[in-house]
Amino acid sequence: MSVASAAPPLPRWASFDLAPDPTPEFCSGGIPWPQDVTIPPDAQVDLTILEAPLFSDSMGPIPGDLLNAYHVAIFFEVHSPGAPQSHNYTLEFDSVENAIMANIPEITTVNGSRRLRWSNQARYCLRHGLLLGREHWRHQYEYATTISGADFVQIGSNFMSAANTTDGYALGEYILPQVVSRQKEVLFHDTTCGTGALGVFAFLSSVCNVSFPAHLSISTSHFSIHADSIAQVNQSDSAAMEDVFAFYGKMIDAAHDGNHSKVTRGIEFFSTLKDFRYVYRAGEYYAVQGVHFPYVTVEYRESPFGIYIEGFPMNSEAEKWGQALQPGRIPM
Repeated sequence: MSVASAAPPLPRWASFDLAPDPTPEFCSGGIPWPQDVTIPPDAQVDLTILEAPLFSDSMGPIPGDLLNAYHVAIFFEVHSPGAPQSHNYTLEFDSVENAIMANIPEITTVNGSRRLRWSNQARYCLRHGLLLGREHWRHQYEYATTISGADFVQIGSNFMSAANTTDGYALGEYILPQVVSRQKEVLFHDTTCGTGALGVFAFLSSVCNVSFPAHLSISTSHFSIHADSIAQVNQSDSAAMEDVFAFYGKMIDAAHDGNHSKVTRGIEFFSTLKDFRYVYRAGEYYAVQGVHFPYVTVEYRESPFGIYIEGFPMNSEAEKWGQALQPGRIPM
């Protein structure tokens, strides 16, 4: 019998219907898509890639710039002859909880057995206008392509109906770390804001036959653990799970220790990263083996857009987009 379990899955949402959101603050001001989005089918919609230093809305741009870590979003500007002015929307993909805390579980006890409870759900959110204003997106503000009004509506009706759920396209969980080998292959892929943006572009390219400029560069940030290999943990092995609990217990203590200042707690938390022993996805734990120098890095690099397109299923109900994101498929 397993001694660890994932948080109970959220019910399937109807596009951007915010209920029953476990964190009401998430997607505050969000609008259902396509229910509350009405634009003429012959409208032209410009897509712009947005990037801002991570956490700059609450901590300013310096931490994100120093870490080389950036938040990605998509801006849609709608032009229609029948409308007196443009209708603009910003689409984000993010953790329902705090992005850092989404990757630190809670240790609970159920019927005398310890459990690791995760709150790492990830979802899309659409809002009116250019979120936080033009100045916020200081790192990148780049035109990507133009799509039709019909294609824009199709993102909401066909893509979001599957992607904005617990299990759709392997986008249901926000996963901060990825594991990379000495050969620069991704052994365990992350799922962050950049993954969500690339998912939308892959849908438009594969299903809607939208063309993107050859020169378009889509770069995203990655929190990389450098290791030799990973191995799935047998959750029936009590000794193996004891080590899993010990690892996450140390991480929890470092993140929540109220007896130390935020600076000290931050140092304690990051000191655990050199000995990063486990990663988690969809109810399974993976042992990270042979962690080596430089141990943990934050890398901002161009994403292999072609692999995301190749892996996108033409029939979203038949297979998961995440099947393409297998170990070794995504080069560094």
